[in-house]
Amino acid sequence: MNGTVIPGTPIAVDFWSVRRAGGARLFFLSHMHSDHTVGLSSTWSRPLYCSPLTARLLRHRLKHALPSRSCATHQAAQLIRQHPQHRVVIGVYSLGKEELLVDLALEFGTWVVVSPSRLEQMRLLELPEVFTSEEGAGRIHAVDVAEIRWDTLVSWNVLHPTIAILPTGRPVKVTHPQIHLIPYSDHSSFSELCEFVKWLKPCSVIPIVKDSTCHASFQKYLSRDHQALPGLGIPKPVQVSVQRQSKTKKQKLVYLMKRAALRSVPRGVVYESLEECAEQSDGLRGITAPEQNSRESAFCSLEDGICLCNCEEEEPSGAQPGGAVAAGTAGQSPVSDEDIPSELPKQYLLTPLNALKQSSFCKAVEDLFSRWEVS
Repeated sequence: MNGTVIPGTPIAVDFWSVRRAGGARLFFLSHMHSDHTVGLSSTWSRPLYCSPLTARLLRHRLKHALPSRSCATHQAAQLIRQHPQHRVVIGVYSLGKEELLVDLALEFGTWVVVSPSRLEQMRLLELPEVFTSEEGAGRIHAVDVAEIRWDTLVSWNVLHPTIAILPTGRPVKVTHPQIHLIPYSDHSSFSELCEFVKWLKPCSVIPIVKDSTCHASFQKYLSRDHQALPGLGIPKPVQVSVQRQSKTKKQKLVYLMKRAALRSVPRGVVYESLEECAEQSDGLRGITAPEQNSRESAFCSLEDGICLCNCEEEEPSGAQPGGAVAAGTAGQSPVSDEDIPSELPKQYLLTPLNALKQSSFCKAVEDLFSRWEVS
């Protein structure tokens, strides 16, 4: 490819790659020879500077009308018939030209050999069963368009006489005499687009390819009757679905808040301060605890698996004001602090946690009582 970006300036001459042009803003076309217009196509959207004669030739070249796909398929078939002993390699992109491949396969009664990944794609497209990934099974091969170049044509022709077909609507530089261009596009041609806009008569056309020349060509076909678009409301089923989702989210939020509130309630053994326990003990002295027939006591919480009494003996028990109060037993009457040694809670608090985990709470309390009696 000829062309260059002049260093230290924003000028590019015969250079039609915006990505590689860096900071170039002024693009000049010297003349219309094919080696100076590689990369210049109808999708070019930057300002371009050239002579009036070059401008007329360029406009004619970029706005040429492609033949219909059926005519392009017929042209490719004629080319293949002119080379009856040659293997045919057709360059295609990752997607597109499938209709051409199917038509040629049916025309010549042969398989089209493709790669395994492309074969899977053809099956997903639910195309006729004319494709295979078995090498040598058919005369026609479909390869990536990047493989159609001079060195590959040389190596292919060493093994077997081969011609290459490039079905494209883009300007491509031919590098080998056995590479043949066929004007073919899955898109509509410029004349077809103009015909469609003329038939539809829309109020406006918004191009996805920024080309002011093409956009100006549609203006004479636009309708002058600018009617307001009908109101676009949300369908009722969609509104109902959104309301249900919103209600569900609110219910879930309320549930999570209630759940969080329940989790915040303390469970198990709650140790109150010694000052509060002393005040409670003064007010509770002389109150006797009612006899209980069950094994549960004020120090037992079956729900949390905590027991601070000798559960083997059925004796009345109560909560120690200066010690531990089991959650969920507030309705039971505590006994006087004279019944339980005052040093017991301190010794229990000083018991290592791993020792409490390794043995039951009942056994731990028995050990505490034994040590208190010895001391």
